[in-house]
Amino acid sequence: MLQKFFYVLILCCCSACGNADSQSSTPFEDVKFAEDKMSPILVPGSAGAWNELKADTGDSLLFKDSKWWLYHSGQNSSATNLIGLHISDGLSLEGPWNDLPNNPILGLGSPGDWDENGVAHPSVIERSGQIMMYYSGFGLEGEQIGLANSTDGVSFTKFSGNPVVKLGGMGEWDSGGVDHPSIIHDGKQYVMAYRGWASGTTDIHSSIGIATSYDGINWTKNPSNPVLRPGPPGSWDDYGVLAPRLWFDSGVYNMNYSGKPNNTLLSSIGHAQATSLASWVKSNKNPIIYAGDYSWHELEWGTNVKIGNDWFMLTTAWYNDGRTVLWVGKFS
Repeated sequence: MLQKFFYVLILCCCSACGNADSQSSTPFEDVKFAEDKMSPILVPGSAGAWNELKADTGDSLLFKDSKWWLYHSGQNSSATNLIGLHISDGLSLEGPWNDLPNNPILGLGSPGDWDENGVAHPSVIERSGQIMMYYSGFGLEGEQIGLANSTDGVSFTKFSGNPVVKLGGMGEWDSGGVDHPSIIHDGKQYVMAYRGWASGTTDIHSSIGIATSYDGINWTKNPSNPVLRPGPPGSWDDYGVLAPRLWFDSGVYNMNYSGKPNNTLLSSIGHAQATSLASWVKSNKNPIIYAGDYSWHELEWGTNVKIGNDWFMLTTAWYNDGRTVLWVGKFS
């Protein structure tokens, strides 16, 4: 079991993401991850459940009321993406995890709405007693990013001005769609990383952009977008980069992301850093978790938690369905 006396320092998509790590001296990229013996910690639901087909298609964590709250999207038997919540029994990320009785907590929009075909990929942050969920919405115009708000973390109200981040204009790098939001607050502003792709290409032939906001509603895309692009031919991420997860540590922005190679299109987890949001540097140790070393075909949404001196990571893992896999990391 994981330690019961802990210091939660970095939690992607949580209010703690704006805090600096006074104990962090060894680079994150030197952490070696291994699959936890209890993985996968989430599996598809039973017949007729909201997550029958896939248990996890994108996730986000909060630590609330001395328990872990795992927000994630799943797919029902019709392959419709919906967003639900699992809550841990206690302090352990290994679970068990309890499926909220009123799942899904966020459903698709009404006919004609921008998210009428599904909702997915939540990124949740708690600020001043308000829980803000950013999510991907699927509609006739394509994939875009919306906001829903809650005071209790269970009942969410969609923002009337959605989508808050729209696909780009004709000829822009993200004209085909935007999704996969990851939100932090760096102490001054909200920062969002998101996936985008050009019109006429597939959504996995994608790059990652940055947007910033002072109120969480009005977002400005970075003029240097996309700030993270696919790697050179023959590299592990030469076809597309996607599924970012941000955190802020000692004045440095960090991002876990997934990369797809052209030869297999199977995702592994990489890491990048920036002191300026316009300029990111990929780790020379990428990929930090290579899907080919494990039974999972693909790994996405590398969501980090630091407990004491130990690192943990949750990833969405694809085999025949989407599951949540827990990884345990130690400094080498």
